[in-house]
Amino acid sequence: MKNKFAVAFSFIIVLSFFGVAQEEDSLGVESRISGALGVTQYYNDNILDYSAKDLSKFNNFETEYRAALDTSARNARLLKQKFSIDKQDDAITALRIRGGISTEFITNNPTTFRFRMARSLYAHSPIKNYTSFGFEARQRFLKKYYFSFGYSQLPEYYLRNLQYKDYSYPKSSINYVKNVQASLKKNSLEFEIGGNLTSKLFSSLQFDIEQTSYNREFEERNSTTNVFALDGSYKLTRAMKLNLDYTYSNAKADGSDNPDTNIADVTNYSHRFNAGAEVELKRATKLPLQWKFVVVYESQSYTSEKPTDKFHLGRKDNFYKIFTEIEYTVLKNINLSLNYFWEENTTNLEETSDAGSYQSHQVGLGVEYLFRF
Repeated sequence: MKNKFAVAFSFIIVLSFFGVAQEEDSLGVESRISGALGVTQYYNDNILDYSAKDLSKFNNFETEYRAALDTSARNARLLKQKFSIDKQDDAITALRIRGGISTEFITNNPTTFRFRMARSLYAHSPIKNYTSFGFEARQRFLKKYYFSFGYSQLPEYYLRNLQYKDYSYPKSSINYVKNVQASLKKNSLEFEIGGNLTSKLFSSLQFDIEQTSYNREFEERNSTTNVFALDGSYKLTRAMKLNLDYTYSNAKADGSDNPDTNIADVTNYSHRFNAGAEVELKRATKLPLQWKFVVVYESQSYTSEKPTDKFHLGRKDNFYKIFTEIEYTVLKNINLSLNYFWEENTTNLEETSDAGSYQSHQVGLGVEYLFRF
């Protein structure tokens, strides 16, 4: 049912853009419609970002479960609740659609309305399936600059099973501590201003407000995040462009305002640096190839001051990411791509309830169809 809704929603949005275009044309304003349809098949070897310890438990579940049965029913039950998937890796099909209409209410300063939607489907773990979508209105001014306003939403996303303490039971009860599925919803408002400072240098400043809400068992994780981003790119040669971005985010969680020391506080702030390059390889290879490469480093610090919050008190994470992609233009409006994504996180705490120290690898093969009217 959800898949049918997503398809119908996409179709209605596309038709609405056609309708707007026809209406603008009847008023004498030139409008252009463009967009893309894409599908990518991924393989990810660690879909829930399990640590080495969690992977050991996951891969030896049957043996450890039988051992737990021999010790106590409590240990066996806790272990059985830990996972909601039966494979640590998976094949993922990502479907994407994006489109936009550009008109000129102001001469030589186009106004653009864009939308995007994506659906990710997991072959073995459908609990991870999710949809995301977004809208943006962008206005050019002084020909070289623009400002935009956008909204994006992640309606439902399964994170992983997290440890939950049910205080309605005594601590001696088997139901006091258990692992429960954690899912979240996210809404984001996005504001951006940017433009070409010179013929080779581009820069933009972005401010986002994100609202994240979790299911009832983890409401203390509900948070408001302020995100500031400064992006820049420099066209080094006709065939190469360099990118450098910095992002600061500050997430305040509901748990920080709760004086109960048993309630976790996941409030945190982070600094993220992205450096990358985009290279046109047609001259060197005689083939219509483009290469993208991005390196990411992010430092995240939790600010919990609750002595009993052992999973977040004094916690610091360091994320390292590498993304690379080769794109081949088969026809004027059809592109094939091959990409690889590596991610690693190191955490200073030995034990965490959510994703701690982990490593994952992902490889993908995609095709995209571009259209313009």
